[in-house]
Amino acid sequence: MEDQIVAKIRREIERGITTESQAVYVLVEIRKLLDRDRLANRPYDSIRLYSDWVVHVALEGPRAQEIVKTADTLYPKLVTGTLSESERAQFSRLFSLHAFREELGQFLQTKNIPPMSDEGWNSFLASFLNVIEDCPLLCKTTDATLTNVDEVVVIQDEKRAADGSPQPVIWALCFRGKHKSSFGGDPSMEDRVWEAVDAFIVARGE
Repeated sequence: MEDQIVAKIRREIERGITTESQAVYVLVEIRKLLDRDRLANRPYDSIRLYSDWVVHVALEGPRAQEIVKTADTLYPKLVTGTLSESERAQFSRLFSLHAFREELGQFLQTKNIPPMSDEGWNSFLASFLNVIEDCPLLCKTTDATLTNVDEVVVIQDEKRAADGSPQPVIWALCFRGKHKSSFGGDPSMEDRVWEAVDAFIVARGE
């Protein structure tokens, strides 16, 4: 007989994730399995990070610390454009949601649940981003050795896309409460997205 939690996840995945409540429910149920089964050989860091994100405002766990410390280390090369190819790949993967999708696919496979199609993933991601639009991720550390970045904040557009597509994600690097740099999104973003970024920069001051 299939595990009850696995059956619940399968049911929602097969229905298609189209609502915020579904996205939260699936991530919480997946997190239950990770904690219950203690899948130490596959830490699923991205899943843990994002499942924490839907129920917390500020994160200071191991994965959040890793993000902040890596950003702090690579920041000087980021602003001078001197990142090596390997460092650029490391930085991109750190802040990419592709790792999240990969881990979800791997996890679902271990439970014999078909992975999400591209359409299914886009729908899930849109719902997930809508969940966290009012509670941006805050990765903060009090590590005194940090000299460039001590916070990584996600700037969310306050309005949802009219067609329900995923919101552009802009990452802001901050130090001692001040904005240092922003990246992410794409040049075709609507003006109101750029306005959200500008408002964040003004609020945080440079």
